[in-house]
Amino acid sequence: MAEQNLILNIVTFSHPKEKQDFSFFAKKKEGFFPIIKREFPLNINDIIDKSITDTAEYLYTDFNTTNDEQNTITVDMLKCTRFAKHYYTYLINQYFRAKADITNSNFIHNNEVWFVNTKETTKDWLAYTVYTIKVQIDRITFGPELVLSYDGVSKVLIAFIT
Repeated sequence: MAEQNLILNIVTFSHPKEKQDFSFFAKKKEGFFPIIKREFPLNINDIIDKSITDTAEYLYTDFNTTNDEQNTITVDMLKCTRFAKHYYTYLINQYFRAKADITNSNFIHNNEVWFVNTKETTKDWLAYTVYTIKVQIDRITFGPELVLSYDGVSKVLIAFIT
C-alpha cells in the first residue's frame, strides 16, 4: 500500500484563559445568546437552582460578566469544552463582523465568512467567496482547533439587493 501524506486544514490554539467569568440567566434577555442544556457549564448550579436547570431547555449569556455577582460563575474551559466551543465560535463571529462583508451562522452553527469576489461579480450577480470556520476541541490534537474550509463562490442576484 502506498504511503499517504495527509494535509489537514486545522489551526490549533491555546485556551486564551483556562478559567473565565460569565453571567447566566434563566430568562431570555435582549442581546443575550441561548445556551442549550448540553452546553451548560458544569458548575451552573452554583448560581441557578437545580430545579430550574433540570427543566430549562436554554440559559442565556452575553459571554461577559454583569455587575450582578449572583448570576456570575467561573467557567473552567478545560472541563466545559462544549461551552468553550460555543464561546470561541462567538468570538470568531465578533472578530469577522468587522473584517468580512457578510458573516453568517450555517445550519450547524459554524461561522461562515463572505468576502466580495470582484472577479466573478457581474452586472447581474454579486459574487462572494465563502469560507467556514469551525471550532472543535480535542478532535485531532489535545486542545482547541479551528477547521478552515473553502466553500466556493456564492452569487446573489443584484435585483434582490436593491
